[in-house]
Amino acid sequence: MAERGDKGNLKAAHKKGKDEIARKLPRYLRVNTLRISVKAAVKQLRKCGHELIKEPKNRSGAHRRQRPQKKVDPKSFRLDPHVPGLLVFQRKGRSDISRIPLLRSGDLVAQQKASCFPPLALLEGVDVKDDAAAAALRCVDGCAAPGSKTSFLATLMRNRGEVFWAPTLTLTIILTLTLSLALPS
Repeated sequence: MAERGDKGNLKAAHKKGKDEIARKLPRYLRVNTLRISVKAAVKQLRKCGHELIKEPKNRSGAHRRQRPQKKVDPKSFRLDPHVPGLLVFQRKGRSDISRIPLLRSGDLVAQQKASCFPPLALLEGVDVKDDAAAAALRCVDGCAAPGSKTSFLATLMRNRGEVFWAPTLTLTIILTLTLSLALPS
């Protein structure tokens, strides 16, 4: 049976475990295609000294799994094979994505890969490239803050149709989403 003081130890151990896992995971930035194209973002990143690593493909065109390199440039990144417009950077401590100007300007959005899947699943089978189909979409965002899934959903819909926010709508979230979805002037 756990002693009374063990609760704090369990919380500390849990936090330490989460931190260790986070240090091993790559960092992701999603291109806000309402503001900039993926091609233009990659070009801007190259100007800042970052290097795009192209994933090798097999004969069928699928991405081939490759062995991790021992010495990797901390400014290297690759395109995610599953989520359109998602850039994969080195894990925390091996890359410093906070200094990327496109992130500060809103052209790139820090977003975990897992939070990209709900918008993709919601729009599965919908031809969002068709203006009429995209404009007819009505989606309810029932996810919690801070709005990265909402902004990705709006990006996938090309800022057409309507997205209704539900659970944690606050003035701060509204302002954050308004700024992140604003078209460049």
